Amino acid sequence: MDEPLDTTRMPEPQNVSQWQAVGFVTELLIAIAVPTTLLALGGRWVDEKYGTAPWATLAGLIVSLAISFVLVKRRVKSMAARLSSKR
Repeated sequence: MDEPLDTTRMPEPQNVSQWQAVGFVTELLIAIAVPTTLLALGGRWVDEKYGTAPWATLAGLIVSLAISFVLVKRRVKSMAARLSSKR
């Protein structure tokens, strides 16, 4: 059934304050929300102006997904490096 948790492979807990964690999550949410909102609204504007609905909106959402992925990946990498250097 359920296997016991292998604690030998788990990282040691880090001493991170609640406010640092809240700040990190907020940064991630902004990195996702801002590109998505701006590119979706821009795509919608293009769709309305040129009658291309829904293609420009979809293109904006796909591009925002790629941008958000890169931004989140960079932020997580920098946080992991910072936490590993504190050990």
